[in-house]
Amino acid sequence: MKARPSVKIARSFALDSTLYAVVQTLSGQGLAISSLEKGKRIYIPLQGEGEISGNIRIVLVPELRKVEAHVSSEVKVRVNASEKVIAADAGLTEVFVDDEGNYYGKELGDTLKKATGRLNEKGKKRNKLQALAKKYDEQGKQVKARNIRRRNLGHKKSQESKRRAKITITNQINRAINELIKRREPKVIVTEKLDIRGKAPSKEISRRVSYWHRSTLKDRFEFKASAAGCRREQINPAYTSQTCPECGYLEKANRKGDRFQCQKCGHRGDADQIAAQNQKSRYYDRRITLYTPKETVREILQKDYNARLEHPNASKEKIRKMTVPGQTLERDEAPVTKSSRQSKSKTAAGKKTKSAAIK
Repeated sequence: MKARPSVKIARSFALDSTLYAVVQTLSGQGLAISSLEKGKRIYIPLQGEGEISGNIRIVLVPELRKVEAHVSSEVKVRVNASEKVIAADAGLTEVFVDDEGNYYGKELGDTLKKATGRLNEKGKKRNKLQALAKKYDEQGKQVKARNIRRRNLGHKKSQESKRRAKITITNQINRAINELIKRREPKVIVTEKLDIRGKAPSKEISRRVSYWHRSTLKDRFEFKASAAGCRREQINPAYTSQTCPECGYLEKANRKGDRFQCQKCGHRGDADQIAAQNQKSRYYDRRITLYTPKETVREILQKDYNARLEHPNASKEKIRKMTVPGQTLERDEAPVTKSSRQSKSKTAAGKKTKSAAIK
């Protein structure tokens, strides 16, 4: 509309209502979008018909040789009268496990295993062919090297295989979230911070996580939760799978694979369910924020455990108050500051003076 933009390669671009027009032809509905040539528009035929208005986004899908028009629309959010808070721990053998021990999306593990197995097998073969092509280059056999790269080292089939696997995984995530919301009917869904990245214990697990893309689970959670009238809250996941929910003892040896057994009190359970229970408990703990360092989290948990040893009959809420004096437990309650304490004392004094005067 003003100066021409700098040229760059992209898969999508946005258009407002002045830069496109909905056209009805004999073959059906289509879009006429503006081009860089004045007075000339590009016609895009559409499959089916629908209401198109406001800002839209044109997305190129080269692997399918298609163009998509993404249109925003309002979603009617149903009223959710529930006050239930639940927690779900994400995994690799299933989409997640909730705090009651229910599994959702058990087929995810097999899907990831098959997809990463194919990726690993093809990667080894491609590496051998790449090494062979490099060898031919060094021997001066340029034709053989070029034929290997042209006929055996393409990316189209590999990219299409990855695309299909990711679509399958996204569908499994959607079904798992739908099942969770239908079964538990929550107001708040507590999860760990799903965009945290760390060093994977093995290359195989690293491939599975890269195929899964936790950002996909995060985006689907946010959309599904808002559409169902509930909200999703993220918490700091540090040591949630290594801490005993009964006695609070923190030790790496508590968890072995998918099983959890406390080295102090002997409490047992599924490791993912234990993690979900600790995540739900941490939702109410204002001392540990989303970005609290792991070292600080460990110190807080150790103080809680020591306080439990001294006061075995005290509740978790009382333990938190003991470790942090003056700490409030309600998440929505503002922390008590020095000025607010002074104003409260003045108010209390004012009430006493007034009552004395009435007497």
